[in-house]
Amino acid sequence: MFSNAGIPGGLFSSMADVTLEDFERVMAVNVRGAYLCTKHAARAMIGAKTRGSVLMTSSMASVMAMPNGPSYTASKHAVLGIMKSAAIDLAQHGIRVNCVSPAGVPTPMLIDAMRKTFPSFDKRCAEDMLETTMELKGLTLEAVDVANSALFLCSDEARYISGQNLVIDGAFTSCKAFSTANSMDFLPIKSFFDQLAARNSSKSQNGTNGQLPPQ
Repeated sequence: MFSNAGIPGGLFSSMADVTLEDFERVMAVNVRGAYLCTKHAARAMIGAKTRGSVLMTSSMASVMAMPNGPSYTASKHAVLGIMKSAAIDLAQHGIRVNCVSPAGVPTPMLIDAMRKTFPSFDKRCAEDMLETTMELKGLTLEAVDVANSALFLCSDEARYISGQNLVIDGAFTSCKAFSTANSMDFLPIKSFFDQLAARNSSKSQNGTNGQLPPQ
């Protein structure tokens, strides 16, 4: 069973500004969803006496604080806790439980969330942003990379792996930490968004599409 549903919630909202409505909505999807999927999958597997596998999608925000995203960060830490607890409880039934925790992926969900602040934000902008900020250069994390990691953890090749959080981040969390004050203070991100804000401004002035220039 693969619990893969999740939402980012409001981006660029500090702890002092995030609304209770946003917090509860993110927790309902990201945490309650993972909990219920795991609970009912466990019941089915135990009832069928199946040595099954349960996998949840968390995030690199499960192992580091993500400023201006307290709802999302809290939810992904909670998913990691559910995974670890379930791995211990279900081990006696031969059921494995793990997480995959990717860094940013240029998906429609990310692009739509960013467009609320930067209307011209598109897939190319997402790829440029991730290439700028991530540690592993020369490629961008794609959905297929996460899918391949998920397939491995669910396969017999990972038959003795349980209670693990596979972080797919190109070494980012091994050496980086966002500013505790504001993610915009992290220099590569600040530089990128300064450029993007300038493109959005020029779009309204001269009718351009607001995209970043070729690198």
